[in-house]
Order: sequence, then structure tokens, then C-alpha cells
Amino acid sequence: MIRPHHDLAAVLIALAVCSVATAEIETVRFTEVDNGGVSDEFLDLAGTRTTDLFIDFSGDLGGQQLLVELEAGRMINHPLGDPQGDAPSEALKLVSPTAAFDTSLSATGPGESTQDGWLVFGGAASLQGGVGAVEFSETRLSVAFAPPIGQTIAGQADFPVLRLTLSDDAEGTFTYLGDTSAPAPPQVFAFPIVAGEVRQPIDEPESGDFNGDGRVDNNDLNLLLNNWGRVTLNAAWTRPVTVPVDNDELNALLNDWGAGLTPVPEPSATLAALTLLAINHLRPLHRR
Repeated sequence: MIRPHHDLAAVLIALAVCSVATAEIETVRFTEVDNGGVSDEFLDLAGTRTTDLFIDFSGDLGGQQLLVELEAGRMINHPLGDPQGDAPSEALKLVSPTAAFDTSLSATGPGESTQDGWLVFGGAASLQGGVGAVEFSETRLSVAFAPPIGQTIAGQADFPVLRLTLSDDAEGTFTYLGDTSAPAPPQVFAFPIVAGEVRQPIDEPESGDFNGDGRVDNNDLNLLLNNWGRVTLNAAWTRPVTVPVDNDELNALLNDWGAGLTPVPEPSATLAALTLLAINHLRPLHRR
């Protein structure tokens, strides 16, 4: 399981050591888990949703970072759970069945799951607003973690990272940073949290309907401008995106402008002027 590690310098050294093999985080996905709205004397899970985060990756796993920020609702933390977010023990689950759905970093130690390897807390914080230590509350989770020195976690599918339980009124942003043995910058993925659900990527061309209301209009333009360059998104942004928000999202907005409106207008001079004004005043970004 993920275990506290007090030698932060050692972990940072481990993060710095990488091979030249091509490697990447190939898939970041969420699977909803039925918690049955179970309750016991310690916790009531009625009105909550539980989601597990899995990754597929090639090469050797390096540093990882999670940043969950809620603007409404709350993360469900079991009162007897580990304050740093370590996975609950089997003994605790026997005492309190609701502990199985505690918001926690997944157990990945040998003998505790099918995964090979385990992870320790600590590492560099690359996400805007993140911390290298552990920050864990009802509205914010920020943690960096990595394999310990001498431990290699080779490419795997369905590697468990996090179990997240949210109230069904939770709104916010889920951001994941994953690093591998590739000599390239870590990959960053951002997902909106809407009504207690982490919105997953969809298999269709990127849409300019950033707020998910079925129309591409000034509301989406305002979201684009308000989130330009960010890796953590405003909760009103309901479309998954590979961050930072940049020209890819701008092109999607322009291509879809007017969709869902009757009649569908051509991109207006006003939109073009606003776009040019925004770009002239925003720092250029380069997507990896």
C-alpha cells in the first residue's frame, strides 16, 4: 500500500532516475463503484458516489501527483481512516463496512493486490496549487507519490491509483499528473467533477461545448477565456481536456461556434475580435 516515507530527498532522487525507453501514460480512466449507500455507526454513504481511478502505462512508473479541488460538496473520508489517505486495512473493513469506500490511495503492495510494487509519499509538486507533502480534507486532496528507491513498477494495465467517494452534489476539478521512464515532461490530465461524478473522456472529436449545455455560444467563450492556460479548470467546464487549455480548445470553439442554436450562425465578427483580443493578452502556450 502507499506508505509514509520520511526521506523526501531519497524519493526525489528516485524520481530523477529514468531510462531512455519510450514510455507514457496511455490511459487514465474512471470506473464507478456501487457502494450501495451502505451505512454503519461510523459513516452514512447515502447520497454519495464512489469512483476508482486506473491507469495504463508503458515503461517504468515514476512520480505521480493528484489534485482534487471541490467548489461544492465534499469528499467522503472515513473517521477511522488514515488521515493521509492510505488505503483502509482489511481489519478496519470488518469493523466498519463503510471503510471500504473511504477516499484513499489504492493499495498496491505485493500480496495485497495483483499489482507488483508499492508507492511512497513524497516528491516534487508540479501541478499549480499542489503540494509535495499530503493535503487531505473534505474539499481538497493534494499528494505526490512515487516508487521507493530500488523498486521498479514496470508497464501495466489497470493499475489502481485512487478510490474517490464524493457527495452527489460535489463540483470541482480532478487533475492527475503521471510520469514514466521516458525523458519527457510528465503528462497532465484534467477532468471536471459534476454532480459527484468525474466526467470521463468521450470518444468523439473535441467539442466547443465546454459547459455541456448543448450549445456553443458566449458562455463557452467566457469559459475558454477564464481557463486559458490552466491545468485545473473552473467547475462549470464539463468537457474533459488534455491541459493546459490552449489553441486546441480555441479551434474547437471556432469550429463548433453556433452549434445547438436556431438558426446556426456563422462565427461572428464579435467572436473573432474577442478571440484576437484574448490571444494578444495571453501568454502563448505550447502543448507537448
